[in-house]
Parts: sequence; C-alpha cells; structure tokens
Amino acid sequence: MIYIVNVNELDSLRLGYDGRVRNLQKILNKNNIKNLAITNNVGHIEKISHKNFNYQGYKVITSIQYKKNISFIRFLSNIIFSVRLYIFLAPKLKNNDLIIVNSIPPEVLYFVSLLKKVKKDNFKIYLDVRDLWPYAYRSHKKTIFIKIWSYFCNFCMRRGLKNVSQSIVVSKQYINVLRELGYDGDFINLPLGFDKDRWQINKPCKNKDLTGFFIGNENNQIDLNATLKNLDGFFKKIIIVGRHDAKISLNHTQIIYEGVRNPAEVNEIVINCHYGIMPSFENSGVGLPNKLFDYIGASLPILAFGSGEASEFINDNKIGLVFSKKLASHDALREYSMLRNNLIKIRDSYSTDYLFNTYKELILR
Repeated sequence: MIYIVNVNELDSLRLGYDGRVRNLQKILNKNNIKNLAITNNVGHIEKISHKNFNYQGYKVITSIQYKKNISFIRFLSNIIFSVRLYIFLAPKLKNNDLIIVNSIPPEVLYFVSLLKKVKKDNFKIYLDVRDLWPYAYRSHKKTIFIKIWSYFCNFCMRRGLKNVSQSIVVSKQYINVLRELGYDGDFINLPLGFDKDRWQINKPCKNKDLTGFFIGNENNQIDLNATLKNLDGFFKKIIIVGRHDAKISLNHTQIIYEGVRNPAEVNEIVINCHYGIMPSFENSGVGLPNKLFDYIGASLPILAFGSGEASEFINDNKIGLVFSKKLASHDALREYSMLRNNLIKIRDSYSTDYLFNTYKELILR
C-alpha cells in the first residue's frame, strides 16, 4: 500500500485541476497499485475550510483553518493534522508499505518518522521535496516568532530525515540544503511539470498589443508589485489570474485582475497573451517553480527577472527573455514566435504524463 500525504490538497481539486498527488495517483491506478492520498480540510488559497468533500482515493483529516500564512494558528493546524495522521496510520501500516510525504510542513515528516521508530515495521518513507521550511523564508525579517519557528522546522527536519529512504526533489538547489540538515540518502530530480488535462497547446497569439500573463496567488515569498512596476510600459496589458487582495495600477500598462478561474477559463484568457511573467525568485528559496511549468504547458514564452535556476533553464532552452532588474531593449513581439517554437519542441518532456513514469519506476523498484 502506498500512502501519499500532502496538506491543502483540496484547493487544486476544488478548482478543477489535478496537482502532483492526483497525477501520481493516476499513474499508480493505471498500474493497479493500491494507494491512498491523505490531506486536510484546510483551504490555503482562499483561507476557507473545505466541507462535504468526497473524492475517491482520498482520506480527509480535519484540522483548524488559519487566516495568515505565517501565524501561530497555522502552526497549530499543522500539529493537529500531524497528530491525527499518526493516529490514522499507526494501526494500518504493514511491512513493505510506502509513505510519500511532502516536505512541508516539516512536522508531518517528524510524526511519520516517529511511526517508524515506534512500530519497527519495515515500511519506507519517501520525501517529496517541493519546498523547504525555513529555507523558503530565509530573506524574511527575523522576528522572534520567525526565529523560534525556524528552529522548530530544522529540528523536525533533522529528526525526520533520519528515517527517509529516498528524496525526490523538484529543484537541484534543495540537495545541498538537505545535506546540511544531515540527510545522507539518495536523490531523484523530478521537476514539477504541467498537467496536460489542465493546459492545452494554444494557437499563437494574434493580439497586436503586447500582453503579459501572470498566474498565482498573493505570496509573501516574492514581490510581485516590484516586478509589475518594472514592466510599466513594456506591455500594453497584463492579465493576472489568482487571488490578489492588494491591487496596484501602473501609469503606462493596463492591469486586469481576473481573480480565481477554472482551467477552461484560464486557457481562454491565455489565447490573447504573449508572455508568461515570472518575477525574480532570488532569495526566495524557489528553484523551478510551478509557474515555469504552467507557462510551458500553456505554450507561453516566459519573461523572467534575476538569476537563479529558473532563469538558467529559460536561457538554456531559449524559451523566453531574462532580464536583470532593469529591462533591456527587445522587440518582444518579433521574438515571440521564435521563442514559442523553441518552447513547443520541449513542451511534452515536461508534462506530468512523461515525468511521472520516472516516479512510477522509482516506486516499483
């Protein structure tokens, strides 16, 4: 039996698209491998608890809803989920079972690792590393709460990693961080990829006005406002999809906030856009973010800022424009077609259908 543990999983399912867990389940089900996804009822995007949720293949463990990403209530919510997860798994785990645990929040890994110590059963723990705490918040102001929380995260990770058999990382930068935390096991590099059921290959944009596109919710790891102000006058329009309570306006570029949209609606919006906008992720702890693969899936060339793993990926594959903090002179409309053609050539190699066959082979070893 394979147990796949990830908090806040219901957000993506409610919005109508399959995330990393659901895509893995598809591969496992296709190969008749028994599995169960375990998540909580907490909504991370809109901060509203999910109720009356019924999705085949899922076990929903209830916890308390938080309103702020960095808060004591969120910490408490994660602890409650972790303890209830322990109670749920303890009588069920058997020899040769596998638990795949998301690396955040780290208290989940800690409690799953405790099971390994207490039960002494020969089950394996794989760590799916899509983000790491407190690494992701290393550029934040070091308040007393952040310092205590950082110590707690590192404590949980160091103890939990002792019982991890395999780490699956979405970005190579996480390897050094895990080594510093004492992990001496094996790594598999498996990028996030995009879901073909969510993103379709759109026809080339015929819009004569250069238009940018951004998808994502408000995030305290990156400064989207600074990026948008940097683009004032570069685009005629910028269309933003996702939850954004704080809205800004620019002097020379129209910003259109579309709010949270389902996949079909997003694909209709993308048809009229030329570039996907990716702000600088320097000092954010993000390597190859979801946004990068969303834009690849949507067949949108990428406009990025700063250095880092994502910028190197874009430059190496010639699928977008990368700037420092200041925009250089570019005929972005003219370059659009060439960059898009390059992107189409590599697109299928980063679909979850393709990537998750590697995941399956890893599990079937």
